[in-house]
Amino acid sequence: MRLLYKVIPLVLFFSLFVNESFSVERPAIPDPLVPWKDWVLHDHEDQLLCTPAYNNINNLRCDWPSHLDLTITEGKATFRQEWQVHNERWIQLPGDDKNWPQSVILDDKPAIVISKKGVPQISVPQGRHIISGQFTWKNIPEYLRVPSHSGVVKLTLKGREIEFPNLDNKGRLWLQAQTKKEEKIENRLKLQSYRLIDDRIPARIVNSLTLDVAGTAREIRLGPVFSPDTYTPVSLTSVLPAKLEQDGSLRVQVRPGQWKITITSRYNGPVSSMEFVRPEDEFWPEEEIWSFLARTNLRIVEIEGIQSIDPMQTPIPDGWRNYPAYRLLAGNVMTFKEIKRGDPQPAPDQLSLQRNLWLRFDGTGYTIQDTITGKKSTEWRLEMNPPLKLGRVSVDGAEQFITKREGQEKAGVELRKGRLNLVADSEYGSKISTMPATGWDHDFQKVSAYLNLPPGWRLLHATGIDNIPRTWVKRWTLLDLFIVLIFTIAVAKLYSNPMALIAFATLVLIYHEPNAPRWIWLALLLGFALLKNIPE
Repeated sequence: MRLLYKVIPLVLFFSLFVNESFSVERPAIPDPLVPWKDWVLHDHEDQLLCTPAYNNINNLRCDWPSHLDLTITEGKATFRQEWQVHNERWIQLPGDDKNWPQSVILDDKPAIVISKKGVPQISVPQGRHIISGQFTWKNIPEYLRVPSHSGVVKLTLKGREIEFPNLDNKGRLWLQAQTKKEEKIENRLKLQSYRLIDDRIPARIVNSLTLDVAGTAREIRLGPVFSPDTYTPVSLTSVLPAKLEQDGSLRVQVRPGQWKITITSRYNGPVSSMEFVRPEDEFWPEEEIWSFLARTNLRIVEIEGIQSIDPMQTPIPDGWRNYPAYRLLAGNVMTFKEIKRGDPQPAPDQLSLQRNLWLRFDGTGYTIQDTITGKKSTEWRLEMNPPLKLGRVSVDGAEQFITKREGQEKAGVELRKGRLNLVADSEYGSKISTMPATGWDHDFQKVSAYLNLPPGWRLLHATGIDNIPRTWVKRWTLLDLFIVLIFTIAVAKLYSNPMALIAFATLVLIYHEPNAPRWIWLALLLGFALLKNIPE
């Protein structure tokens, strides 16, 4: 037999959802919304019925094939395969346009086969089904196309079972090359186990298994790799088809080569010690290498009872080489001596505030949008002081509840992550000439703001800020002042002081308006001076 899987990470939830003991508590639907349930869920059957990948909820697996049985003779061939389908869909059959499957039977009933995307497919309803059919030909073709995500291919060619079917990455099962006599290879398996203990709350244990496989494709059972009473599995990542059983054992469909399997689980309860209990498994090694990832912001511990080794001299995964490593034999206990819990002096918060303000058209207040980014390590709550009114807050794109603590006027949100990316909308309805620099009940390392003014409004000047560009006062330069003074003095000499005051006020008001005349005034004054003083 030949194992037929592309690189697909599998998770423990794939097996847990099948077990009725793991029921998911669904949110209650308010009575007024119950009539809308079918409308809301329309065209979302895949999300409700299919199994998502552990790290991408949009990657859904709705059909699960078992092994494909192919029996090929000189004039015809038959196939049989069992499928588990979570939602009605089109299933690919063996064959293509040149070798079209015939007499296809779905659960003892004839099925209609059509061509979709260049391959034969049939429509299969939800449930467990058996699909069978046959091919007829004068001569055995060079290759036969099969569904690429089938689990195992069992090929019988001219009465002889082929242990290593020649299947390429394009889903082509080569038949002519199978006439060569295959060499008998001894079935062997070498297993190495490494663990990473992540001392978070709750503690997580990452078990990395390295399999060196020789021989025929087959299914093996390892472990149990963890105790269900002590550990709760979180994820399973494997190139090979693998499944975690309820007793903690691991079933793997292996094929020749070197493979890695990663199992992540969390420890139930506080961690004071861990023991290496070697599974009663002929493949499991006599010793393991454990790495320890300390979380000093949660607690500081010392490792006792086991022997430390140099991680650079071990074949542990590359990402673990910066952590302390320990060698454990069967029965060894790793003890965690707790020195200090928590971080009494956490590093100060490093937050930056980027603010956008929009002045209302009637000048009664501001609409404000704040973007707060940075690292937060103290006081897992962020509040806004009156008179600013908090209206909306999102963290990492997710909307948050705005709450007030009992006896407090400040509204705020609870935070759960050290890395902060928060966007908040608020309003300020008090005196527009003065307003708080931030309004938040928190200090910031950097604050910047951008003021948007409606038509007809202009910012004359602002104080209390380090850098205030583009205000009316900031736009004036020494050259601008020199031009205005020369113009005013010239008007006073040519006409009168009252006229000079009117000219000075007019030029000051229009000088920085868009497309306002500037240098033309000096040219006009020069012309007026010539007209006034030259003889007729």
